Amino acid sequence: MEKLDDFFELLPVNESLDVNQIAPYSTIKQSWAAYDTLSSDSSWFYGNFSSSFSEACSSRTMSRIAKSAVVFQQYQGACEGRSIHIFTHS
Repeated sequence: MEKLDDFFELLPVNESLDVNQIAPYSTIKQSWAAYDTLSSDSSWFYGNFSSSFSEACSSRTMSRIAKSAVVFQQYQGACEGRSIHIFTHS
């Protein structure tokens, strides 16, 4: 998990990020996951990703997102005592 922590520290934090301004991606998606479900290897982020913040609180379905597809990631808030992160990706 240390490598994942280091990766998050390197990502920019921009509170005013507008996904409509991100180019050259034609499709931008947002996925939420509880931090305690996240892990990674050299190519992928693994976690219980969901399509909404509230679903991320209780999701038990593991999925993955390619690291090369992630444009932005940041802490989104807490839900049921869990830290929820949002991933903006193509």
